[in-house]
Amino acid sequence: IHLNLDTPLMSDEQRRALNPITFTVSRVSNLPVPISQEKLEPAYVKYKFYKEPPVCTPALPLQSHLVWEHSTVLLLGIIPPELLLEYLRGPPLTLEVHDRDRKKEKDDNMGR
Repeated sequence: IHLNLDTPLMSDEQRRALNPITFTVSRVSNLPVPISQEKLEPAYVKYKFYKEPPVCTPALPLQSHLVWEHSTVLLLGIIPPELLLEYLRGPPLTLEVHDRDRKKEKDDNMGR
């Protein structure tokens, strides 16, 4: 979705109070692609920032180079400053590339 506005979406006061930050998962390169992919789920990236729900990119068919350009905006201003500072001083943000998740096998006995 692209949105064009004549004026900023947030006022200066809102930007200062909400302190938005944008995370963008752009791409991954040089993934090893297995010969047999029929038992694997499509690839996606997952990460979690602070106490927000996990963010997942859309799933894409497995290839050695994948492009998402998937952006998420988080409002840092809603986190108490002392807790945000403590979080930012902690371990770095980890992004999980899920390119080897197996498809769940269908149980032939289900429903019997």
